[in-house]
Amino acid sequence: MVDAIQLKLFNDKFIENVDKNSKDFNQKLIEYVLSNLEDKKLPKGAFLANLENEIQKILNKSGYIQSANDFLGNAQTIKTEMAKTYGANVKSLFDKSERFKFFSEYAENQITKDGLKNAVIKKIADKIRVASFSDYDIDSIKALVRGTSDVLPRYVNQVSVDTLSQIHGALQSEIQIKYKPKKGRWIGSEIETTRPFCKHMKTLSNPISYETLQLTLDKYCPDGKPKPLIGSGMIEGTNIENFTINRGGYNCGHLWVWIID
Repeated sequence: MVDAIQLKLFNDKFIENVDKNSKDFNQKLIEYVLSNLEDKKLPKGAFLANLENEIQKILNKSGYIQSANDFLGNAQTIKTEMAKTYGANVKSLFDKSERFKFFSEYAENQITKDGLKNAVIKKIADKIRVASFSDYDIDSIKALVRGTSDVLPRYVNQVSVDTLSQIHGALQSEIQIKYKPKKGRWIGSEIETTRPFCKHMKTLSNPISYETLQLTLDKYCPDGKPKPLIGSGMIEGTNIENFTINRGGYNCGHLWVWIID
């Protein structure tokens, strides 16, 4: 089964590729903008109207979409490896999973479709539009476009970390509903910013019983409300039913794995 370390490796490789794609994307964007100047100024009209479509084309040519699709393909790896661990009956359960389908499509939307368009493409286009109507000179135009080089990697860093963990958790939710397991394992290592809840979970010996998990959630996130200080970083509404998806909160590097007797 794919574990927390492997998920981090998948994400790290994606981030590394995105950094390379982003440099190429930014350079090609600068070249495109400069090639469309009129009297050393940004034009308006059709140039601005088509700007987002052109930025999308440049982004596609940078290799980003291929990098993103390679990353998203890890969802199938997670499903396949988890099915091998639990057996043939689970494969059919996973194949029919609406949760898996939802989180996979949600991730695709965030990383390659509407989420990307709104947070990256539109953001860059709007900066260029402002520059056009502000009559930037050529040096200011170059500096502005060059200054957008961090928009793509920053966005990807924000959304990618939880992507595969949520997909993993969606499949574990199917295990929980179908088999009603009585125990599970908390896996993953601690880092400097590890949250109080996650630190406590690491002190418990695997396997951890369903009852112990429930008591822990009651203490740190009673009635789905993160308790001040000790529940820091946990997601509002976290309970034992959605715990495999929410875990210790956004950007949590841990996983919960149910054990079927």
